Amino acid sequence: MNSAPRPLLRCQRNGCREIIPPGKITCVHCGAVAFGAPKSSNPNDFGIVPLSKVEQKPLDRYATGFADRLWGPEEQPGIVTSSVTLFAGEPGVGKSTFFLQLLHALFLATKRPGIYKSLEESAAQVLDRAMRIGVDTNSLLVLTKERYYEGKDVTRAAIRHFKPSAVVIDSIQKETGGIREAVELCGLYKNLSQTELVPFFVICQINTSDDFAGGKGMQHEPDTLIYMSKAFEIQGMDKRIHAPPDLRSETGGTEIEPFRIAQVRKNRFGTEGERYFIMRKCGLVSYDLPPPDEDEDEDDEEEHASSKRRERKPPPPPTPKYPAR
Repeated sequence: MNSAPRPLLRCQRNGCREIIPPGKITCVHCGAVAFGAPKSSNPNDFGIVPLSKVEQKPLDRYATGFADRLWGPEEQPGIVTSSVTLFAGEPGVGKSTFFLQLLHALFLATKRPGIYKSLEESAAQVLDRAMRIGVDTNSLLVLTKERYYEGKDVTRAAIRHFKPSAVVIDSIQKETGGIREAVELCGLYKNLSQTELVPFFVICQINTSDDFAGGKGMQHEPDTLIYMSKAFEIQGMDKRIHAPPDLRSETGGTEIEPFRIAQVRKNRFGTEGERYFIMRKCGLVSYDLPPPDEDEDEDDEEEHASSKRRERKPPPPPTPKYPAR
């Protein structure tokens, strides 16, 4: 019978929280012992302060012009620099393409490349996809699965060295042995994001119920949960059914590409809702449903008014039983 997996050890030093390698009890980054948090020299310092004494700081956001509304409201769109996003979607929906485009947009906004930790595809595959959709290859720093299995990783030291605009993990199931480790890693990414002010985007696989693999335990730590799916029909606010545009002459495909629906299921820094995309030759492009047809609305209103007038018309007088003399 297999024993339970060994829990990940974390450095308890303030602001570190790096993983302790198996077989060791000290942090290779700062030298602290894995067990036991450092004690304060003041015995009356419990770390508890009145809320009124907490300094209020505005949230720093990156506005990129690409999918900003997924993370922020209309009046303040953009990605919070100290946030973690868990992003799931069915196979082939365009998750890798989405994040290559996002890192490209972040590079244009910050002039700093992002780190793409690719555990699903080789570096050559990532390069091919980036060139196919027109992404600037200078906007990406890649950690391949081959180097990851050699012991390399996106550590705090690496983040401080490269100063990336963001970090994308593709995918978390490929770097963990189970749900417990995946939850621990989400906590580590959140600590790194908050202390280094670098947004993390963690791509997650889905389960047989078309939900985030790992269940509810995976969904607590991240600040934002986004699920992307495909659909050939979308119902607008006016109850009209919308079909995706035919772009086969542009993309060279043989079939019409379905809509991509990005559903925000949790957002600590904004609102929940849906945003729509279509897949073009240059990648995913935001798509707004056309407004309701004003002519149809006017016809509906006229028909409704005519119906009301017919209802208000008084009934004809009764026919007399006997003819008048």
